[in-house]
Amino acid sequence: MNVPLVILAGGRGTRLGSLGEAAPKFLMPVSEGRLFADLQLAWVRAQGFTEVVLCLGYRADLIREHVGSGSRHGLRVRYSEDGDSPLGTGGALKKSLPQPPDQVALLYGDTLLD
Repeated sequence: MNVPLVILAGGRGTRLGSLGEAAPKFLMPVSEGRLFADLQLAWVRAQGFTEVVLCLGYRADLIREHVGSGSRHGLRVRYSEDGDSPLGTGGALKKSLPQPPDQVALLYGDTLLD
């Protein structure tokens, strides 16, 4: 699929309480040895996406370290970071695609669809 997918994965996870202090919600464990990021990226690839832009904010370094190039998920991942101030949904999307394509898909980094 040639449509790029933007994943908004910059949230702090404040509703997770102390769990969100150590890692962003995109990296929360969902089962032993498996993080939400792995589950979502495997789902993304199964849907036919190959190009992913991860919009990052809180603890971006940990997400970059875990996901890397995306190759272990069969994806090409690039990153767009908020910077010093959170950009919100619209701002993060705008920054991630400076020259928007005709089509783009958007997914929240804490949501899994069936």
